[in-house]
Amino acid sequence: MYTLNKMLESVSNYTNTIVKNNQTGAAVFTEFGARLLGLFPSKFDPNVLWISDNLEHEINNQSWLIGGERLWIAPQRNFYFKSTHDFDDFFVSPQIDPGQYRHMQELKFENCFTLHDHHRNQAYKSSTARREFRILDDPYNSDLEYMGVKIIEHLSVPVNSIDICPWSITQVHTNGEDVPGTVFFPIKNDAKLLSYFDTIPHDRASVESGYARFLIDSQKPYKLAIRPEDVKWDNLAKVVYLSPFFDGPKWLCLVKRSNDLPKNQQECVDPPPANPDGFKGAIQAYNGALSQSPTHYYGEIELQLTKGLNNNGKTVCNASHELLSYTGSKDQILQLAKSILEIDSIPKIY
Repeated sequence: MYTLNKMLESVSNYTNTIVKNNQTGAAVFTEFGARLLGLFPSKFDPNVLWISDNLEHEINNQSWLIGGERLWIAPQRNFYFKSTHDFDDFFVSPQIDPGQYRHMQELKFENCFTLHDHHRNQAYKSSTARREFRILDDPYNSDLEYMGVKIIEHLSVPVNSIDICPWSITQVHTNGEDVPGTVFFPIKNDAKLLSYFDTIPHDRASVESGYARFLIDSQKPYKLAIRPEDVKWDNLAKVVYLSPFFDGPKWLCLVKRSNDLPKNQQECVDPPPANPDGFKGAIQAYNGALSQSPTHYYGEIELQLTKGLNNNGKTVCNASHELLSYTGSKDQILQLAKSILEIDSIPKIY
């Protein structure tokens, strides 16, 4: 887990880097990939976002897998699989991620690119993605160490009314199977969980009273999704992630908040590989399994954002979301999660 100084030493010579501070912490933004790469609720603790342990190498090789908080494009089937019918031959176009973003002003970045739609065998030239970041005060007034960011997304594709939306992906730490992390979702009590890949075993996901939970231990790739029909829309928080740090007694909490999400199946655009004709999710979490190296243990918490609308011959998407981070003792973090989830008891961690 990178300290603030170590991160800046690793990336500042390779990409334009901007640091913003608040009373206790800092946030690090990079022109490379238009990333929120570092979130530090406390400047004295490591980054609460997962990033590659070899940042210089990944940036030099124009790799998308550097970590942090990034923008992708849904549906994944169309833009990240060359063989779309069987979800095979996975490929991340460097034009999408990391992209050739340019720093426009303050915390605003723009990428103009050609979007290759493998499912329709089309190439959409002069597509545009813009990301704008703003530092947020703590909306929960928690009195904990805190850093938060609002992210404003704009995606424009020069074709009429295709099913497409921005996709916010935040990569998170896990300590592995001995001390895993837990993802929580505020949901309706009769919610049905979706398995996007292999069927998720019952000991890795469950529906509790007022929330669902999902195990993040980086041992086997599973992806869980929440249907928009099961979302608690009166709670702006959509995903809460808790994990201990690698060393010491502290815990971290990450929160993704937005209501700019699909509200029904017609607005969802990302079909599950396990059942492409079945229900689709608006919110997802992924248990990564890149390798058995602890430095590659990670998970993801993800939001499918607002579906694009026709606008003068283009499909245009506009959405905003928030990423909040906290650190504290285990008891403090569990109490915070209880409050954010709006439930009556302490949530059950794995």
